[in-house]
Formats: sequence, structure tokens, C-alpha cells
Amino acid sequence: MSRRVLKFFRRLYAVHPLLLNAFLLHPVLVRRAAFVLAAVALGLSAWSWRDLPGNWYQATQTDLRPLAHVSSWHYQLQKVEIDQIATVDADVVVVDYARAGVPLTRDELARLKVRPGKKQRIVLSYLSVGEAEEKRFYWDAAWKTQPETRPAWVHLENCAWPGAWAVKYWQDGWKQIVYRSDDSYLRRIIEAGFDGVYLDRVDMFDDFPSVKKERPSARQDMIELVADLAQTARAIKPGFLVIPNNGLPLLSDRQFRRAIDGLGMEELLYSEKGTGVRNDPVKIGESLRFLRKLQWDYKPVFTLEYLITKPAIEAARRELEGLKIIAAFPTRALDGGDPTVPVELAKDPGTPEFVATNCTKTNSW
Repeated sequence: MSRRVLKFFRRLYAVHPLLLNAFLLHPVLVRRAAFVLAAVALGLSAWSWRDLPGNWYQATQTDLRPLAHVSSWHYQLQKVEIDQIATVDADVVVVDYARAGVPLTRDELARLKVRPGKKQRIVLSYLSVGEAEEKRFYWDAAWKTQPETRPAWVHLENCAWPGAWAVKYWQDGWKQIVYRSDDSYLRRIIEAGFDGVYLDRVDMFDDFPSVKKERPSARQDMIELVADLAQTARAIKPGFLVIPNNGLPLLSDRQFRRAIDGLGMEELLYSEKGTGVRNDPVKIGESLRFLRKLQWDYKPVFTLEYLITKPAIEAARRELEGLKIIAAFPTRALDGGDPTVPVELAKDPGTPEFVATNCTKTNSW
């Protein structure tokens, strides 16, 4: 008799011992109960895997998933020089929509889309959906010094990344700016010629200061924002790619997984508590369980590890390749530089050392 059946009988006995005795006195009933339980278990399993055939077919037998055969990527937001990035041998490149406030031209994007050897590659635009940034076209300088002038969706400045502000991303005012209006950030990105977006700060549903008190539906709000943004983008440009960054717990939601084309993650193995420090093995295992849900959907996982020595980088690269995860090892500043060049970590925004020196738990995330 299977363990599930025994567990069922134990629970049955807890409800009514006489009822269990009745079952034990009638072997036919036992067999039927076991059959029913097995059928239910099989049905639930089949239901949970119902997307598998379609995902397999699209990823392996069609051209509908251009990320299916990607094996390398490059992520650079600062010091973007087109000629330099064009020489990077990577299948996917993530850059900013603009340099010093000036959008990249279609000609510049066309050059980025050709990798060494004249092969085509995918170019994605960075787009933060959980934070507003002072350097963006939508930002009013008065908002920083005059709180009374700020829109309702502007919340708190992130000490870990000066100039970035947490937003109440569920509010319509923010959604209009990001993807709903005719002059939205998303539409500008599409019209510029990008192949997709790399959505940052999707994890704000969990990191947002006091979010659970203010917005109990924060998790579902983020799922719906990403799904709505993806649908909006693909209505304008079919096949437009959407790759969120972080927000792993959202992968347990089928709607979220179906809306996205892959997922990026920072610090899967190292540097949550200190640059180059190995993360808690329990936390790593939990993260991998979430990521496998996406891999089972035949969608790729990208990682960024902020390591500062060549041996550490090579060891992490081998480990991540074994996990079928596509890794990149940039500087924390994402400036295309050599991550092994020494820097003063306590003065390098975004590092655990910078946060420990300059910030508190309530003003950084």
C-alpha cells in the first residue's frame, strides 16, 4: 500500500475509527479508495504540467522562442560605447535606452544587433518598473527637494542607489508613464527598435518599505503589471521579449511564467552579505527550486554574479553552467569594466559594503 494511501487512512482514523474499520473489513473498498486517490494524484500532476507539451514544442520545434538557444549575455548600463559593445561576443546584450538622456538611434541599435562574425543577436533595453530614476525623461527635479510637488506614486529614495526612488507601482500614474500612455517609456523603447525589455525592480513587491502593511496585494499587483506590460508590448510589436530581473517567488505563479520569456537574477550564489561571500546554502537551494519552474517551461535563466577575483569567477561560471544557467560577471557599476580591478567597496553604490557603511534597513532595498 502506498504512503499516500496510508496517510489517508491515518487521517480517516482521526476522524472516525469505526469508519476506518469498515474500510479494513472490505478489501474491495480499500482497492477502490487507492485507485481513486491515485487517479486524483495523477490528475493533479497532469494539470500542473499542462503547459509542458506546448512549451517543449515552441522551444525545440519552432522559431517562436529566440532565447531558446542563447548561451551568453552582456549587461552594461554605464559608459555605453556602441563600437566597444559591438565587439562583445554575446548572444544577448542589455543596454540602457539612452546615454546621458539621449536615446540610442536606430542606426546604433542596428550595429549592436550584429555580433562579431556578422551573426545577429538580441538587444534588450533596461526598464525599471519598481523604481523611478532621477535621470529619466519623466522626472521633475523639484520632486527631490519639494516633497509637496511629488506625484502620489513617488515614495522613498533608495540609499543603496542614490537617485533611484521606490514607487507605488500599482498606481495608474506610474503605469501611464511606464507602459500605458502613447508616450510611455515602453513605447519609446519599442519605437527605438529594441527586441525586448529587461525589467528591473520586479522584486519591489517584497523589498518595498512597509509594503505588506500598505498594500497586502503587492505581490499580485506586480504579477498583473508585468503581464499587462507584456501584453501591451506584444500588441504593438509581436514577439517582443520580456525578461524580469529578480522576484523569484513570482515564478510559482503560472500567469507570471507565461507572460515572460526568461528571468534574470542577481547574486544567486554570492555577495548578498558581502562581496564574494557565499550565500546561505538553504537560500541558494530555495532560489534554485523557483528557477527550475521556469526551466521546466523551457525558458532561460540569466544570472549576474558580482565577483572580484578570476578564480572565483571561473569557479562560479563552471557551477552555473552545470545548472544550465547563463551567467555574466560585470562590475557592480555595470560599466563594462574589468570586475577584478580593485575598487573601494564601501564607496561603490549597490555593494553590501556601501549599504553597511551609508544606509539603514529602512532606507535601502
